[in-house]
Amino acid sequence: MAAAYATTVLRLATGRHARVTTAALAPAGRMTLINYLAQSLVGALLFAGYGTAFVGRVAPVWVAVTTLTLFVLRTT
Repeated sequence: MAAAYATTVLRLATGRHARVTTAALAPAGRMTLINYLAQSLVGALLFAGYGTAFVGRVAPVWVAVTTLTLFVLRTT
């Protein structure tokens, strides 16, 4: 599955949508270690048992929304 994702990203990065794809992925490429660790900490505190333990109580779509929100907040 990871190979399929990597192939898709590489294909998009070299095809006619290359500028859009690389512009969308550039902030993640510039993300520092502290940003990555902060996102991991917030996610763990929200969804793990030692935090609020929202895992299994929140619909998957809201987990994705939370993750994307954290990503956008930390990369802008």
